[in-house]
Amino acid sequence: MEEKELKIRGMFGEHCERAITDALSQISGVSELKVKNGTISFVYDKNPATLLAVKDAITDEGYDVIG
Repeated sequence: MEEKELKIRGMFGEHCERAITDALSQISGVSELKVKNGTISFVYDKNPATLLAVKDAITDEGYDVIG
């Protein structure tokens, strides 16, 4: 398991945080998800496909991963 932090562009408030939390909580291998102030942190299973799924889910919700 590995902890990861990503910066997200386009998040403004609780609605955005909830949308990302809901989307990422559906991904197998992701746990300990925290979303706040344009940053998400989570623990994942170190599988590159899981990290790609996280980034894709964020993009699908209409936000940009910037780091």
